[in-house]
Amino acid sequence: MSNFSTDNTIAEIVTGQPSAAALFDQLGIDFCCGGDIALSEAARARDLDAQTLLATLGALDAIQGDTAGAHDVKDLSTDDLIEHIVRDHHGRLRKELPMITELLDTVVRVHADDPTLAPLREHFVSLGDELTEHMRVEEDDLFPACRAIESAEGASIAPALIDELTHEHRAVGEGLVAMRELGGDYNQETAHCNTHRFLLKSLSEFDEDLRVHIHEENNVLFPRARTALAAASAR
Repeated sequence: MSNFSTDNTIAEIVTGQPSAAALFDQLGIDFCCGGDIALSEAARARDLDAQTLLATLGALDAIQGDTAGAHDVKDLSTDDLIEHIVRDHHGRLRKELPMITELLDTVVRVHADDPTLAPLREHFVSLGDELTEHMRVEEDDLFPACRAIESAEGASIAPALIDELTHEHRAVGEGLVAMRELGGDYNQETAHCNTHRFLLKSLSEFDEDLRVHIHEENNVLFPRARTALAAASAR
């Protein structure tokens, strides 16, 4: 059974039990950008019973055990965590951003009478531009500094940089909410054609992976960086 209580934050729960991410996603509980609230508060906001939710998490834990999925990163070294983020999340984004944009171009052109499609494309393209620059800053500035601190090479990170990246994550999370609303919760049964159906499926998977991606940075990597900075400044 899970060792969590209703006082644990959503971020703590997903970090310790990655399978909880899918459950929280289904229930509309934000675990990536808004994961700093207690389970009791999150449940209350969604009109859910916190103890029932806690029991459900325990059942998931009992069924899945240590096979919770590919995103159990809490025990990775900082270097391995960064490698995972760059390879599995940044790499995926760089492939999917142009692919989904092309799908949106096609669907908008073919189904121009649907008033939700052009705004959906506009939101996605804007989000893609923001993510591309965000990844560049992380890979050029933040990640090398995190690696250097981990290896005691004396590098430092401006706390303002971590704060800014965290703020950008929150903006991305808001963008995901807006896109999901425009996309009708990505319900494939509403698709106009097979291309539209594949687009909705792709957007849903993009949304899911990006939320896990942000969670791993906000709730695992960034706290490590802040802790390392505090330890370095205390020496």
